Amino acid sequence: MKFSFTSLFALVLSPCLVSATAIPSQNLTIPEVHLVARAESTQQFASYAAASVASAKWVNQGKTKVVPKNLVLYTRQVTGLIPDTTTSENLTVYKYSRLKSSPAYGKVVGVGLKTAAGSVTPLVRIDMDNTGKGIHFNAVQLDNSQQKLAAVLTSTVNMTPAARTSLYLDYLKGVENRSAEFLWNWWSTGKVN
Repeated sequence: MKFSFTSLFALVLSPCLVSATAIPSQNLTIPEVHLVARAESTQQFASYAAASVASAKWVNQGKTKVVPKNLVLYTRQVTGLIPDTTTSENLTVYKYSRLKSSPAYGKVVGVGLKTAAGSVTPLVRIDMDNTGKGIHFNAVQLDNSQQKLAAVLTSTVNMTPAARTSLYLDYLKGVENRSAEFLWNWWSTGKVN
């Protein structure tokens, strides 16, 4: 779709608008833009296992599939992506977070892939908010990072913030001291093996 900047401003508050790229037009003095929508699908699940399995399936929807031994853990930290001292043959622990006030600060919350540049592309993480999603898994398609899933644990949406935070911290205790490969296998099957 092409929009003039005037139309773009009318759409700026639209939840589907994430980015726009200006494209010069031969006959117009006002450049046109193409909108790129980054979709986040929200789905409801009755259990942790069902939400985690759906998240893993979401990641693997394209031609490229996750190779569990290539995954890395990531941990919530304010300082950004920092290699930790814990490494193994194919595994490096990374610290990641935007919010120091998060109850997940300093804790492992998910798995992702380390890029050639050394950054981590998160694939699946367990998250929590008090704005309608409660406790949920966030997943990103491996072949199309613009396609995202919020797999919501329905029973957590209407919990009090204190009860939700307590349950979230219990879930995070369950992923402590686990490898990224273990977490992927658990979350993709819904079973701790």
